Amino acid sequence: MERISSVVVLEQRFSPPLGSSLRKMLGHAWGIWTSDHPVEVVRELVRGGVELRLVIAEPTKIRPWILGWGKECEVVTPADLRDSIAYELEQATVAYETGRSLADVKVLQARRTRTNRVSRSIAG
Repeated sequence: MERISSVVVLEQRFSPPLGSSLRKMLGHAWGIWTSDHPVEVVRELVRGGVELRLVIAEPTKIRPWILGWGKECEVVTPADLRDSIAYELEQATVAYETGRSLADVKVLQARRTRTNRVSRSIAG
């Protein structure tokens, strides 16, 4: 809401298409439009864990929830979400181990990535 700078009320009314349903459109949204999420599968694992399978519309919305579980949660798939969560946790680990701010860690890692690309292109 803080990004809304102004509002104009129009005379024109909107009528949703016949047969449309917000619940159908937003049924796989995570936490914004609904308080519960339709869980596809919950399975208790042998060692006491739980496997949770969800269909979600936008993985970005579930990231804070995943990160909130810390080491108690592992994203198995999709791979891009798993990689993204792993990268963020690596950044946090470096920040804690070095005592640097997360912003400094991001700058250092960006520099390191650029240096590695240049090194590979020179060597390759």
